[in-house]
Amino acid sequence: MVISLNKINRLKGFFRSGINYTGYNTMLENTKRKVTGNIPDDLLKLVIQHNPENKKEAILEIQEAFEKAASALSAVNKAEKQAIYRLPHKNGETQRKVEQLLYNGDVTTLWKKDSLYAQTELESIIQAEENLLNSLKKYLPQAQNVVITPLGSGQFSMGYKCEVFSTEGKKLISDKAIKVYREQPLVSILSEKNQRFTQYAPDEVILDIEKKSTDRLKKVFGITSGFNRSAEEIRKDVNETLENWNNIFEKLKTQHGAMAEANISEYLRYFTGHKIKPKEGLTIPYMFGLGDTKFCVSEFVDTSLNASKKFNFMRLGLHHTDYSGKTSKNSINGICFDMGGVVSLLEGLKFTGNKSIIHFLKKLFTAPPETRLSMIIEFQAQKGEKIFSDKFIKNLEKTKE
Repeated sequence: MVISLNKINRLKGFFRSGINYTGYNTMLENTKRKVTGNIPDDLLKLVIQHNPENKKEAILEIQEAFEKAASALSAVNKAEKQAIYRLPHKNGETQRKVEQLLYNGDVTTLWKKDSLYAQTELESIIQAEENLLNSLKKYLPQAQNVVITPLGSGQFSMGYKCEVFSTEGKKLISDKAIKVYREQPLVSILSEKNQRFTQYAPDEVILDIEKKSTDRLKKVFGITSGFNRSAEEIRKDVNETLENWNNIFEKLKTQHGAMAEANISEYLRYFTGHKIKPKEGLTIPYMFGLGDTKFCVSEFVDTSLNASKKFNFMRLGLHHTDYSGKTSKNSINGICFDMGGVVSLLEGLKFTGNKSIIHFLKKLFTAPPETRLSMIIEFQAQKGEKIFSDKFIKNLEKTKE
């Protein structure tokens, strides 16, 4: 969806009217306040309770404290990129890890042992803890300690668990998750590393790495075709791989990254019509910071929580491309916690955010499954347009919800 914008005071209206915008950069440049949502509910309740006379000031300062904490953690992202560039290349180690990444392997352990990275990570976490604690103690004197722990890494962000303790050593609020977004997707950084290396490496080194990589792919995956390339052909392929990844992620910006995820979070929050709890199969971030450091704050989901049912994105005409509801890297015990990858199942984005269509969808899923297709045919005939995509119809026929 292309947008034409002047100055925007709040992003909420745009985020509620549609998803998967192509103009996120323009939207953000024209936005005065680069925050959506608010601090977590239980923290908000405590802040208001203890600061009735200056609650607005307290809330805004704690929002800013999360931003400062995320800013400190963003140094880890920069250190990660530098550690990747320092990876030894003589044995083809980086190439092998990129291959593992493409087959859902975990590459992050490769640079976790880098001493400069480890030092930066530790210092950044300590600074983030101090930034958040200092503001919390100002408005909640019972706050005694903040502990931030790395959770893991995805293509677009790094996650951290955040615990807040009282002076009695008890949890002051439930655990939260802070996600800090990368400026560049992980696989693009790794591909860029390969491209820089092959640009200057001697032919014999490139060919030796190619042989080792070929032997490994044949042994592990049984792949035997597409090799016996010259050094120049390898350089060309590496350049094309980097270009392809960059093109792919440029297109994925409508679905992934801070702006897209802030958008879908607000859209879901608004059109579900009620506060969604984890047991409903979804946890939506409380707050997104969209300034220089892009981050979000969510409820921390662990194995003690279970979803009573899978969240049905189709009820809102949506599909989550990265979430199956079963075994998924973006869910725990059936609770989806990642907003990246949500797309519309309506025929053209012009229908997304249409209240009459959302109302019909909610009515559709309360009707018996055997009547739903005829309801859609009748509804589209009344509107005189095809509204629901073929994929929506296909998925509808499969579901009994």
